[in-house]
Amino acid sequence: MVETADPRERSPDTVALLVTDDEERLLVLWHAKYRFWTVPLGKIEIGEGDVHAAEREAFEELGIVSQHIELFDMIHKPANLDDYSDIMIALCRVTKYYGQITNLEPEKHCNLHFLNPSDISNLHPLSYPTQIIAARLCSDRNR
Repeated sequence: MVETADPRERSPDTVALLVTDDEERLLVLWHAKYRFWTVPLGKIEIGEGDVHAAEREAFEELGIVSQHIELFDMIHKPANLDDYSDIMIALCRVTKYYGQITNLEPEKHCNLHFLNPSDISNLHPLSYPTQIIAARLCSDRNR
């Protein structure tokens, strides 16, 4: 990853998955380690692209095989927002997949739910990427 003064010029180091069901509800889960509600997240490995990382994370964490993933957006999360690191996050929308969503990391996650984006803001606390995703999906629906 090349570090630059402008975070928008950085390569992403984390991927966030926007997985929706047939009713356009977003998958969220409780992250036991960090103790917040979040969409599935994972680190992008060295030499790996954001879409490939999203495919890998979808399979490793949820047991689904992605048939179509698209880059939804990129966001920068500065370290001063929480106790975690300064990261660039690739938001990847999983538009088609097969398999049954299963929690393959129960020591890390629990309480997987599909919720309407407007209901996600009622969960507390929320991870930063999940706050951004829910707000943008609500904004898209209101257009």
